[in-house]
Amino acid sequence: MRLMQLAREARRIQRGDRAALVDRQHQSLLAADKDADRRAMAIMNQAANSAQGAMTPAQFAEVQELILKGLKGHAEFLRRHPTRQNITDTMDKFARAQSMGMDGNDISDDAMRAVQTGAKHLVRAARTAFLKHPGPKTGTDLIAEIANNEILGGESAIGMIERDVIPKLAEQLWQAERLFRRVPTMENCQAMINAEFASTRMGGPQLPSPPPRLRRIKAGTTRRIGPRDMLSALSMEYYGSFGFWDVIYRDNPGVFTDPDKPTANNTITIPF
Repeated sequence: MRLMQLAREARRIQRGDRAALVDRQHQSLLAADKDADRRAMAIMNQAANSAQGAMTPAQFAEVQELILKGLKGHAEFLRRHPTRQNITDTMDKFARAQSMGMDGNDISDDAMRAVQTGAKHLVRAARTAFLKHPGPKTGTDLIAEIANNEILGGESAIGMIERDVIPKLAEQLWQAERLFRRVPTMENCQAMINAEFASTRMGGPQLPSPPPRLRRIKAGTTRRIGPRDMLSALSMEYYGSFGFWDVIYRDNPGVFTDPDKPTANNTITIPF
C-alpha cells in the first residue's frame, strides 16, 4: 500500500513538473512575441518618419519575417500542446500574418493545419471526458468543441452527438428517474430534473407526462394544503406511491418554496 502511495505521489510530481515546463515554454514564446512585435513596430515607425513615409521592400520583408517566425513558433507549440488557448494564440498570429498579406504560404498553411489538428484533438478529448462522466457540463463542452472544429474548417462531427451524446444523456435520464421513483428525495428529484434538462438541451428525450405507472385520478382535482401536509404524503394519498410527488410539484409552479414543507392554506391542483 505504501509503495502504491509513493508511486501515485511520484506521478503527481511528474505531472506537475511537466506542467511547469510547458508553462515556462509558453511564457518564453509569449516573450519572443513581444520582442518581435517591438522590433516590427520600431521598423514601421522608422519607415513612417522617413522621407518617403512608407516601408521599403527590405523593411516590409523584415516585418513579414518577424511575423511568420512567430506564427511558425506558435504552430509548433500547438502541435505539442493542443489546448484551446494555444489554438486561439495561433489563430491570432495567423490573422496578423493575413492582414499583412502573408496567407497562402507554406508557414501559414502549416499553421492552419496545426489549428485544425488541434481542434480535432480537443473534440476527441471532450468525447472521452463525456463518455467517462456523461452530464450537462461534459455534454456542453463536447458540443462546443464540435462547433469550434467545424468553424475552423474541420469535418463535421455532428453525427457524434447522435451516436454518443444523446443516447448517454437519455440513459442517464432514465436512471435518474428510476432512482427518484424508488428513493423520492429532493436531491434525487433535482438530479432527475437536471438530467432531463441536459437531455432536452441536446435534442434528446424528456420525461413522459404523465409518468409510467402513475395512478390516474379525476380531472380537475384540487387540494387545500394543511399545516402538516407533505408532498410525499399527498403523492401516496392520490397516486399510491411516495415516488410521484414531483408531478404535483411541477404542476403547481411558484406555490412551493420547500417541497418538504408546503405553505399551508394554498390550494393546489392534483394533476392526471
